[in-house]
Amino acid sequence: MNKSRILGVSAMFLAASLFVGCGGANVTQQKINKDVPSANSVQNNDNNGEYIRIPAGSFVWWSYEGHREDDTVTYTLEAFALKKTPVTVAEFQKCVDAGGCRSKHYKKYADKPDFSKCNYNRGNDWLNHPMNCISWNGAKEYCEWIGGRLPSKEEWEYAATHNGTEHLNTKYPWGDSEPDASRANYDYAKDYSDNHSTSAVGSYSPAGDSPLGLVDMIGNVWEWTTTPYTYRAKGSLFSTWNGYVVKGGSWKGTIEFYLIVNRSTSATETESRYNDFGFRCAK
Repeated sequence: MNKSRILGVSAMFLAASLFVGCGGANVTQQKINKDVPSANSVQNNDNNGEYIRIPAGSFVWWSYEGHREDDTVTYTLEAFALKKTPVTVAEFQKCVDAGGCRSKHYKKYADKPDFSKCNYNRGNDWLNHPMNCISWNGAKEYCEWIGGRLPSKEEWEYAATHNGTEHLNTKYPWGDSEPDASRANYDYAKDYSDNHSTSAVGSYSPAGDSPLGLVDMIGNVWEWTTTPYTYRAKGSLFSTWNGYVVKGGSWKGTIEFYLIVNRSTSATETESRYNDFGFRCAK
């Protein structure tokens, strides 16, 4: 097993109990973006997909066990817009065709291990599946090409349960009930078929949607964010590495990964391009 894969696997199973951004009382997340497009300018955009406007506000950060870690730790965010769905293969293809996205940041489908579940170049049936097998650099490159950016970890969490008036702070976008087969593509351990992989975006809508209609926030693919993370593992072969937080869980994993407040990470210096990593853009 190569080093990059060891790092990724370690992150998936060891990082679940660690947290980002809870360094003390009265912590305020820095305001992220100054120029937020109006609702009219981001809705029904044929080139970049539909975006959902998330109002400005604050929320209390809480732990993945389901209780608030510290009621004095809050994050305050300016209004922003988040893409309704993960970026699809068809959308990503436009960037490739225009020369805006470089192949070194993603893997193409191939009939061999580590490539057989990559959706790019997999055929027309996969064009509406999320773009996967893409590194943080590749996700960032695409979002910048369309005039957007990747969201922060805090923005992702805030948007996941916002109803347009307030942040509901539930465990999942749909409420506190655990995921099931009607809400999300998750937990490959329940399906031993070689065919199990990503699902077309929106396959679990509306049951799995957020209150504002964000699709596939839980399951399908982990989603890259701009929030940096340094992982330090006691007794690990690789004790420290720097990466970025990914959110939402994927089509493989176990139940604890799907809580909104949970996250994993992967080392960006390895250009991690796993088949359960994808992204959505913010503005």
